[in-house]
Amino acid sequence: MAQPWHRGKWQTVRKAILKRDNHTCQIRGPQCTTHATHVDHILSPLRGGSWYGAHNLRASCPPCNLTRPTHKPGTRRKTKPSRHW
Repeated sequence: MAQPWHRGKWQTVRKAILKRDNHTCQIRGPQCTTHATHVDHILSPLRGGSWYGAHNLRASCPPCNLTRPTHKPGTRRKTKPSRHW
């Protein structure tokens, strides 16, 4: 089941960010496909980042977004950090 923030306003903001970034991944990690279908929070909302602010969002491809570090305290990163993070 989709999380509550994945409905309503999020869908509108998500589409706008993908369009703004021309569906091109802005992270460019080691396994980047360059085709963005996800939207990534630059600074996690759990750490004070904006949920919906365009300044805190960027388009990302699934490999880059899904290998980003989990923002919960005590968890470890799945891959080495990219210099672009």
